[in-house]
Amino acid sequence: MEYIDCLLTKQCNLNCYGCCRYAPLCNKDDIYDLNQFEEDIFNLYSNKIFVKLWVLTGGEPLLNKNFFKYI
Repeated sequence: MEYIDCLLTKQCNLNCYGCCRYAPLCNKDDIYDLNQFEEDIFNLYSNKIFVKLWVLTGGEPLLNKNFFKYI
C-alpha cells in the first residue's frame, strides 16, 4: 500500500466557507482516538500490509492534543 490518509481530528481553528472536511460544522470533540490508531496500525502490519507513507491530516491536526504521539 502506498499511503494512508489519517484524519486525526475534524477540529479546525479556521472557518473556511468551502471546507472539504466540514470542519466548521463538526463536533469539537471529534478526534481519532490514539488507542484506536495504534490498534489499526497493529492490524495492518499483522496482516502484512505495509504502508510507505502516513499522511496525518485534519481539520487542523495540530489541534489534536496527542499529535506527537501519533508520529
